[in-house]
Amino acid sequence: MITLHGFAYSNYYNIIKHVLLYKNIPFTESLQYGANEQFLEISPAGKIPAITTDQGIHLSESSVCCDYLEDAYPEEPLYPANNEARAQARQIMKISELYLEQPCRRLIPFVFTQTAVPKVVAEEVRNTLSRGIEALIHLCVFHSVSYRQQTDHGRHLPALRNECGRRRGKHRSGMEYRC
Repeated sequence: MITLHGFAYSNYYNIIKHVLLYKNIPFTESLQYGANEQFLEISPAGKIPAITTDQGIHLSESSVCCDYLEDAYPEEPLYPANNEARAQARQIMKISELYLEQPCRRLIPFVFTQTAVPKVVAEEVRNTLSRGIEALIHLCVFHSVSYRQQTDHGRHLPALRNECGRRRGKHRSGMEYRC
C-alpha cells in the first residue's frame, strides 16, 4: 500500500491526496513536517509531500508523485487520452503554478501575521496574477462541471492549488485577495 508523507495544510500534499482518492488507490498517511534526519531518508531535500510506493521506493516532488500514480494506476486517468489535449492540460497546470500559486504564496506571511504588504510586493503579485488570469481566460472554458465528468488533471489543479481561495478578504494594503 502507498504511504503519503506530509501534512494536510500543504497544498502540494492535498494535490497528491486528491489524486489518490480520485483514482481510488488505497493509501495510508504518515504525518511528517520534514526537515528531520529520518524524513531525509524518504525525501532527500526534506520537502513535503512524499510517497512510498508498494515496492518501498520513495518519491518526492508533487508533480513526480502524480506522474508516478498516473503511470502505475492508469485505470482512472488524470489526463485526456489525446496528446494535444494532454499537453494543453499540462500547460494550464504550469500557468496555474507559476502565475497563480507561486505569487500568492508571497502574501501568506502577511496574511498570517496581519501585517501590511509592501507596495512593491503587492504590485508585483498583482501584475503576475493578472498575467496568469488572462492566460487562463484565454486557454480555459469555465463552466459548472463535476470532477468525475471532466477527467483532466490540468483543469482540477488550479482549484486545488488555491483551495483557500473560497475565503475572500481585503488586506490592510487595500489589495483584495483570495488567499
